[in-house]
Amino acid sequence: TSAKAGMGHGGLQILSENSEIENAVIEGDVEYERLSFVPDWDLNVRGYAVYADGENYFDFYPDTLGINAIGNPQYTGLQGGLEAATLFSGIADHRLRSAAGLVAYDAHTDQYKNFGPGIPPDHLFGEPVSLKNTPYIYLEDQSRTVWYVSLQDEWRLAERWELTAGVRYDHYSDFGGTTNPRAALVWETTDRLTAKLMYGRAFRSPSFGEQHFKNNPVSLGNPDIDPETIDTYEFALQYQPAKRINLQANFFVYEIDGLIEYVPDPPPALSKTAQNFKDQDGRGVELAMDWQVLDSLLLKGSIAYQDAQDTNTDAPVAEAPAWDGYANAHWTCLPDWSLDGQYFWTAERHRAEDDHREEIADYQYVNLTLRREHILKNWEVAVAVRNLFDADILEPSPTPGLIPDDYPMEERSFWLELRWHL
Repeated sequence: TSAKAGMGHGGLQILSENSEIENAVIEGDVEYERLSFVPDWDLNVRGYAVYADGENYFDFYPDTLGINAIGNPQYTGLQGGLEAATLFSGIADHRLRSAAGLVAYDAHTDQYKNFGPGIPPDHLFGEPVSLKNTPYIYLEDQSRTVWYVSLQDEWRLAERWELTAGVRYDHYSDFGGTTNPRAALVWETTDRLTAKLMYGRAFRSPSFGEQHFKNNPVSLGNPDIDPETIDTYEFALQYQPAKRINLQANFFVYEIDGLIEYVPDPPPALSKTAQNFKDQDGRGVELAMDWQVLDSLLLKGSIAYQDAQDTNTDAPVAEAPAWDGYANAHWTCLPDWSLDGQYFWTAERHRAEDDHREEIADYQYVNLTLRREHILKNWEVAVAVRNLFDADILEPSPTPGLIPDDYPMEERSFWLELRWHL
């Protein structure tokens, strides 16, 4: 896949005419599976590779200012992995899965600039030059390897009870090992009601940029940074009061340690450095419904509430909505014709403590899509209206508000889609 898109506000929070992002990704995998390769044992072996190539072209100032400041960081990455997994079913009421794998990451960088340290005087604000193999590049070539092992048991405790428990250990070449358990207890209380109690621990390893960015006026890396970790506790209910109605409720609590953020450096520096800046707690509930009202009419809906706080200050997490709502109606009005309506609602988002602008406005909007399938067997066409009622939708701009009125989202727009399939 490949994509090209506009840069938006860029690193200086200024719109310019020529900034853009370009990315290309090629991925593939090979899998081998053999059931009962010995009695009670299944084997699965998988290998994969992902190649990514991307560049950001920063034209920092609009043409009207007459300042030709160009930054063009480039990145090529290759990720490859191999995993072998076995499934053992030779013990009554148990299914044991074990796995071991190795993943390798390799990143190569280049950068073209026409300003700042390392630029020859005759190229200053002129033709950009490469900073490859110089101390002035934004990120040097990086590599990382990870090996891991995991074990999981699916245990049928009783007729309506099942416990799934597992643990995984990962060892990273650049910051060491991490152990993460998880468990889920499922109780089929009746034919209509199922209850689940779940716990999981996970982590996010720092990116190469969060570790090693340098020579950047905006974001700098930190080689001493640690992974983020999260512990999640969930209680879920699934209830089917009638054949065509499915109701779900999910209650959750989570605790994040060492959340990674780019934190402002002491003045007069304008840069931010990646830090394990804070811990965060959250709790909430999500309710959802699927209702097949008629063979031709499906209704879906959900509403979610969360209360997320900075553990150290008890302040609400900035920009995270307390409320999210969604509703969808899909009507097959005629053979091969369908009408689909979507409703979105987002409310109660807070600014950061040091951002003194008014609170972020709530919003709601509606999309409508008319689709015709099986045109000449392999074609379908759709006509859509997004933001049907032309709602004023704003997403928050970063603190301290260099773009003071936030980011305006798409107004009412009309879309035409043609799709062909085999």
